[in-house]
Amino acid sequence: MKNKRYIAFVFLVFGFIVQIKAQEAICHFDRPFYFPGQFLHYAFYAHLPKDSCILNVQLLQEEREVDQHYQEIRNGYANGYFALPFDIPNGDYFVRMTVFSDKDATPFNLMTTPVTILPDNDPKQEGIRLAVDRTVTLDPSINIDIDDAFEKRQTKTCTITVPNGMAGQMISIAVRDKDLYPIGQSIREQSFSTIDRDLSNYIPLIGSRRITGKKANPKAFLFSCNPEQLNFRFNWVESSGDFIINMTPFYGDQEIYFIDNGGNEIEVSIRDKQDLPTPAIDYVSDNSFNEIIEANNERKKIYQLFSRVEENVLKDSAGYFEEILKPDMDIDVQDYAIRGKLVDLLKEVITPFKFRKINEDEYRVKVLYEVLDLKYFYDSDPIFIINGMVTRDFSFIANLPLQDIKRLKIYAKLETIRDLKLVDIGGVGVLEMVDPLFSISDEQRLPHTLVQGIQMPAKYPISVDTGSEIPQLKSLLFWMPDAILDAKGQFTFMLPASDDISNFEIEVVHPQSRSTGRREIEIKL
Repeated sequence: MKNKRYIAFVFLVFGFIVQIKAQEAICHFDRPFYFPGQFLHYAFYAHLPKDSCILNVQLLQEEREVDQHYQEIRNGYANGYFALPFDIPNGDYFVRMTVFSDKDATPFNLMTTPVTILPDNDPKQEGIRLAVDRTVTLDPSINIDIDDAFEKRQTKTCTITVPNGMAGQMISIAVRDKDLYPIGQSIREQSFSTIDRDLSNYIPLIGSRRITGKKANPKAFLFSCNPEQLNFRFNWVESSGDFIINMTPFYGDQEIYFIDNGGNEIEVSIRDKQDLPTPAIDYVSDNSFNEIIEANNERKKIYQLFSRVEENVLKDSAGYFEEILKPDMDIDVQDYAIRGKLVDLLKEVITPFKFRKINEDEYRVKVLYEVLDLKYFYDSDPIFIINGMVTRDFSFIANLPLQDIKRLKIYAKLETIRDLKLVDIGGVGVLEMVDPLFSISDEQRLPHTLVQGIQMPAKYPISVDTGSEIPQLKSLLFWMPDAILDAKGQFTFMLPASDDISNFEIEVVHPQSRSTGRREIEIKL
């Protein structure tokens, strides 16, 4: 796909006003622009006052949030990706990166930078433009040692030397097709004011509680519950109904439930996202974009022919998960010959959960705990978790058929309740059903919302599979955002060539010195 009919562009420098004591945030994208269905990879670097904190990363189009997740910043560094849908509209997008204060979840915008998604269907479309950011000065002292010419599917050793690099520092490496990406910048720099406050190690959950029942206790505080990890957090609710709960970090998206400790019937709404800032953006537009789109369409047809996509991202299974507390009782319900309802089993098995019948098929629950050989009932009601869904519908729980229940785990001892950080909640019952798809209605479930947690780390490098017989036409040949320099300031890796007969460009970013190096290589027949 050799194509060199491109026009040179002269770009205006996009200037940022640098404030007193301002610092620079640096973001390295794997490509200067994208097509639908590709992965948008980023590596982010910023000197922050806290060694580790949570970074919220959003992909936005105008005021609309397309996707978002959190990342853990360690030593001022984070990396991640967005999987762009195949049907995502082309146009102007922004990537915004925000951290929050520990105390009141005040957002600090570290970077809001434009990215462009080009159309992949109509190469004759009018008005196509590309967002460009400030230009990058190349550092000729960064040495990229590799043979200039490859044969397809050949693998060669590449050594990168950063003269002022130190052992343990990170560099970010992208190797992409220069014929497909001849224009635009994949490196962004943006100043942000010095942050003097501690930054949050938690995922902030900001919203509003509205009491809907006749009986109101406005002084009651609010719990958030991640039933997957049996993790509880709580905070006070302001007189206006607003609340901030700092959730313990978790991977992936979870249904987070809300428990009002005062027994209020409530509705919970999560605060809308922050308004998108509108920085001044430089755009370029030219008919040569049509040639880039046509070249991308050729690749797409080949991959459709072989029923695969251009790129796969493997997730790292090693992750951060809190150990789930062991229950005080673990009952294998299927071991018992008793049949009927759950309340029938609890009449035969001694547990801290005491179901009291109010009238036909209607029950309340009280939970016993022991202090110095004396037994007491918790004043507050317990909660039940059924296949990861939280409820306080005790009549529904009592009447569950035993043949549908696999296990019942009970958390009721005073020490256990303290370990779970539960205040004014009288115990937890966890029901695992025989049917893993068993569900309860929204009327039975407590208020809940889907919250995106930390993105599972990807395995690097991302590169071509030279052992595969399927055609390897890769616009991104290699991506490694977390390469570690050795004591000589060097990093050595094996770079595989694809089936593309084209020019590729190796781009290296050393954020500590704010320097960038590039070198062109060629894949031949």
